[in-house]
Amino acid sequence: MHAAAGVEQIIEAVLRHYRISLEEIAGNKRSEARNACIYLLKSHTGASNVEIGEIFGNLTYSAIAKISQSFSARMEQDKGLRKGVETIQTECLGGART
Repeated sequence: MHAAAGVEQIIEAVLRHYRISLEEIAGNKRSEARNACIYLLKSHTGASNVEIGEIFGNLTYSAIAKISQSFSARMEQDKGLRKGVETIQTECLGGART
């Protein structure tokens, strides 16, 4: 069961964790921070792929799905990445895990 979290709450937690601005996360197409944010938004909010895509410069719903799936697979292989995402989850979701 996933904890409910607000879109803004997750975005702010990701920005703090990666120490970047909203402009940087939206503008850098291949950034780990952007992909982590997309993954967390998809996993922990009721936002649709289309809604999430609009936040990141009108990405298509399929691009959001692909980014989220790729990021999830990367987390399975990369303990450091997984730990970083868990830290963000603890901060904004009270420790909910994916």
